[in-house]
Amino acid sequence: MNNAKNSTYPDNTTGYLAALGERIGRVAHLLGGKRALAQRLGIHESMLYRYIKGENALSAPLLLAIAEAGGVSLDWLASGKGVAPASLLREPGVGGYKAGHHSTAYTPVPNNDKSAAPTLAFDPAWLAQLCGARDEELCLIEMRGDAMEPTLRSGDLLLVDRRVRQIAQDGLYAVQLTEDVEIKRIQKKTAGRVLLSCDNPRFQSATLTSAAAKRIKLLGRVVWFGRRF
Repeated sequence: MNNAKNSTYPDNTTGYLAALGERIGRVAHLLGGKRALAQRLGIHESMLYRYIKGENALSAPLLLAIAEAGGVSLDWLASGKGVAPASLLREPGVGGYKAGHHSTAYTPVPNNDKSAAPTLAFDPAWLAQLCGARDEELCLIEMRGDAMEPTLRSGDLLLVDRRVRQIAQDGLYAVQLTEDVEIKRIQKKTAGRVLLSCDNPRFQSATLTSAAAKRIKLLGRVVWFGRRF
């Protein structure tokens, strides 16, 4: 018989459940609170509270459900080993995130390109201040081409608010005019007309009638962009 101790799961069950509960609490915080996580799991909030307090043991299916709901690795949730989600790695007093290859946030959708793109993590509180959108209402798009230079460069990562499906204000929008996703600067004109343009003067702009403007397949408004140096 192998009597070697398993370092992943401590002998002290109480201590293990307390540590596990702390990680579950962090997942709940990431999702907006205990109520939000309980609703996703289909359990009562008071039951989730007992798990977080380390008072009750979890079944394997429930542990897996929590990992999937929070978008975290089962290894990290169950044992604390491996790479924690980047959005959970914020340290007290540190205004930023540690580097990490795993995140519960957003993986960019390459624009006009099939190459892999990195995953980025965003502070939910910062997102709320930026545009007030929930996670599922946002996406990242990777800029391709030089149509929006000098404002945007190829490879820039654009955070898009997908709730915006009408042109209520001037700005940068993700649109689908053909099969590809494009980034255009859209300006409102009189009589419902809109001007679609690129910041690069080499590209032509177009003024659309009110009827044509309504037919634009609007995918959302760009609310932030990041750039590699």
